[in-house]
Amino acid sequence: MVLVDSSVWIDLLRERATNVVGALERLLDRERAALAPVIYQEILQGASSQAHFERLRDYFSVQPFLLPVHPIRTHESAANLYSRCRWRGATPRSLADCLVAQIAIEQEVQLLAHDRDFDVIAKVEPRRCRAFHPVREKPASRVPFSNANRILNCRFRTRRAHRGRTKSMVCITTSSRARNSRR
Repeated sequence: MVLVDSSVWIDLLRERATNVVGALERLLDRERAALAPVIYQEILQGASSQAHFERLRDYFSVQPFLLPVHPIRTHESAANLYSRCRWRGATPRSLADCLVAQIAIEQEVQLLAHDRDFDVIAKVEPRRCRAFHPVREKPASRVPFSNANRILNCRFRTRRAHRGRTKSMVCITTSSRARNSRR
């Protein structure tokens, strides 16, 4: 299983031709993509109407979920991860990204993301994090309709603009079993 951050799901729903979207589509074909509750919330928050919210909910609520191992300690560990980033002078922009990273660490799964916060987190957790580039070829000029787009028949909207930020992909693992599962 691979935990897929909201940044990648948003790119998929916006039909962006990126390497991470291609990787996500392959994961969906193999039924290896998973969500965490906080990722699910982030996706639903981007709905443009009640009908859109219901379409998103209907599709994403039946996807595989990875849950925090412990309802309190997981959040404590995520807060500690955030603090360690801040103490090193690189504060993540999103508290939710630290929670997503902590869930991936606890569950010993890879994390597919398109968000620079995970680069910051990887510097603090170097033994558990390493760069992950799932595809090396050029992305297609247009992303083909995926299962998600066919089912949802809608586009995803958020309030944040891109602002020319550099995006990245990160894989967080905690065991050799998880690292070997992507080969």
